[in-house]
Amino acid sequence: MHPSLSLFKHMCGPLFTHVHGRFSPEFASSNVESTNFEATWYFGFKSEDNSNQWDPRSGGHTEFVRMDMYKKESQAFYRTFRNVVSEQEWFLNWRHDWFTPFEESMTRECCECPEEYTNCGSHCDLANDCWGDDWCFHFGEGHENCVLTCGEKEGTGKQDCCGHDFGDGGDFPFDEAYFERCLTDWTETNGMGSRRQGLYYDRTGELKGMVRRAKAKAS
Repeated sequence: MHPSLSLFKHMCGPLFTHVHGRFSPEFASSNVESTNFEATWYFGFKSEDNSNQWDPRSGGHTEFVRMDMYKKESQAFYRTFRNVVSEQEWFLNWRHDWFTPFEESMTRECCECPEEYTNCGSHCDLANDCWGDDWCFHFGEGHENCVLTCGEKEGTGKQDCCGHDFGDGGDFPFDEAYFERCLTDWTETNGMGSRRQGLYYDRTGELKGMVRRAKAKAS
């Protein structure tokens, strides 16, 4: 096990993996070598069956292990985990990889936007949807200047959550509060709840757990 993975396992609770296979009717057929598998890693979830075993309709409920998802050590682990798994011979591709698109959003060139506009990275959008269609609804009528190019108007847009260096000697990992704000803004901007990317929040908006899935070659 990679040292960073071992450290995170010790810090943040149990790490367990499930591998699911899709088999043909001939379980031991010669085609099994070409069947892909899916590897799943769960972080922050308590590994126990709390359903009513005498009630077939009981599905139980999710319980979490207390984790600090925003610490610098955790941030470093997310990146290391992605890189180490991606380098394995059995690895095909990720099913859930929130860190790569998040890293791309943090390393993009900063965009200067007026205060009332949404910073979409490549442009500023008054409609808050980042579609870049240059019009928006405003009491049922078209509104001019719905989309601005970066820096088109002077404003007080914050120059953050962008323009960072993730390389060796760069400014990653980030301050805990800053990382939390940028990750929260990123998930909200991408319209995620955000389980599509494997990040699990509770109803109060607290990040509780993470699921990572990758396609794997059958050995």
